[in-house]
Amino acid sequence: MKVRLLIALAVFVTRLSGAPLASASQITVDFDEMSATCCVRNFSSISNVLDSRLTFGMLTIDGGMVVDSFKNATSAPNVYATSDPAPIAFAGAPTPLGGGLPGHIDMAFSSAVSDVAFDIINGGLASTFAAYAFDSHGRPLGVDNVNLNCSVCSGSVGHVWFDFGGISSIVVRSGQFASVVNFALDTIKFAAVPEPGTMMLMGSAIALGWSQRKRFLKG
Repeated sequence: MKVRLLIALAVFVTRLSGAPLASASQITVDFDEMSATCCVRNFSSISNVLDSRLTFGMLTIDGGMVVDSFKNATSAPNVYATSDPAPIAFAGAPTPLGGGLPGHIDMAFSSAVSDVAFDIINGGLASTFAAYAFDSHGRPLGVDNVNLNCSVCSGSVGHVWFDFGGISSIVVRSGQFASVVNFALDTIKFAAVPEPGTMMLMGSAIALGWSQRKRFLKG
């Protein structure tokens, strides 16, 4: 009986390791928990903008700054915006607003994730925006191109969704001309899915614990 039970547990855990877990472990980063009357810079000075970053749990994001009042934010008030000339273009911003931003946004995850989705908000001229997903070795996993209208036009917000796993980093670039790059990300969602090996170890621990419990009860 014990052997059959252990086999059943092993089969259960094997099936569980391949089951979709995204709905049970979905994480959302929308930057709205930060108080930003104008902006919250992810750097202490203009000179070290490229060396600084913000971390939200498993997600580290770099290349821009958290600002509020950005037009068309999908989860108001804050977004994560970049602009290669800087200042970021929005009403009431001081000048300059941290020049030297690279004009692209990089996301890195502390461990591989799946089902990464986010909104791209155009803050400038109509353009194509490209999002690239990479694995932990820097190998490309996929690309999603989004065509967006100008910031004051209908159709200036687009959605990206990478519906697969093994994602360790994402880079978002604009097709806008140099010195006029201006866009933001908002409502980033992803699923932290345990690796199959982790699930198998969990199953082994369950089986071992059950076996020891049976011995204890017999004794």
